[in-house]
Amino acid sequence: MTYSARNMSKALTIVSFGVILGAAGVYIGEIDDAPGMMLIGMLLMVGCSVYGVRVALRKSQT
Repeated sequence: MTYSARNMSKALTIVSFGVILGAAGVYIGEIDDAPGMMLIGMLLMVGCSVYGVRVALRKSQT
């Protein structure tokens, strides 16, 4: 597996994990009427997406 493919798989894992957890946070916040939980869920989704893009675009260390 090349470094670019490895970076893309790591990025996809990070983004999908962040979106799943963030969506769960938004859902729980909506059910419980907790706007803070919804904000945390949205920030988690955005943060993991940005981090995933940075990992995907990163050059190999070797």
